[in-house]
Amino acid sequence: MSKGYSGLFQAAKVERREPDFYTGNNGKTMLAVHKRWIGVNRRERLLAKAKHPKLKDAINQLYRPGSFIGDGGTASVLKFEKATGLGLGKNGKPHTQKAKDYAVHLSLLIKSATLSKGDRKLALSLYKKLIKALKGE
Repeated sequence: MSKGYSGLFQAAKVERREPDFYTGNNGKTMLAVHKRWIGVNRRERLLAKAKHPKLKDAINQLYRPGSFIGDGGTASVLKFEKATGLGLGKNGKPHTQKAKDYAVHLSLLIKSATLSKGDRKLALSLYKKLIKALKGE
């Protein structure tokens, strides 16, 4: 090898930068400026705790598989939307109406006599999260 080509084989200095976006396990991406919102989805854990079929159905609707904003629930997504101004629902709409609807659904479920003590406690926790998100807390 001649001396004239030695520069071609030297390691180039590479500037390290933060990525412009992050990709979740479901293939969805999020801008790097919002990386503090990335969390761990609690859907499976909540479904394992719930016993009543109506509570399980509510959890299924509130916690989508693969969602990685906050704990993966509608309340976390709504907080994100309010903080960033981005609508993540269908057609770019926020999750406000869904949160309202499920807050009512959970409150009725809590008031019913059909939930066990553990399910009632779990439903109340989910209800409180939705109410806080709706209030912007």
